[in-house]
Amino acid sequence: MFGDKLLGLNLFSASLYTQQTNWYASHGLTYGLPLDTRHPTWSKSDWQILTSTIVTTTAVRDLFINGVHAYAANGKNTNPISDWFDASAGTVDGFRARPVVGGHFAHLAL
Repeated sequence: MFGDKLLGLNLFSASLYTQQTNWYASHGLTYGLPLDTRHPTWSKSDWQILTSTIVTTTAVRDLFINGVHAYAANGKNTNPISDWFDASAGTVDGFRARPVVGGHFAHLAL
């Protein structure tokens, strides 16, 4: 959906963006939102920032961005920012200093 918005293709209806935003609003954890159903608290910082570009409210956008900021600044991790972390505990689950964190700049592309 980020690509749809970036390129202005309008492949997805406004109601789908709203429905997605409403779902995200009800699933937030301390450090953002879970990535998928494989594990109830795993998340990825690049995914959160990319997804924050397609939501329809600033409150949900801020839920994503503030969650990633809280994780990155909580002092629980002493390694370079990892894209994969626990959104409930704010701790690194794996991966370190990967290029996918370039996704953190997604808002600049729009």
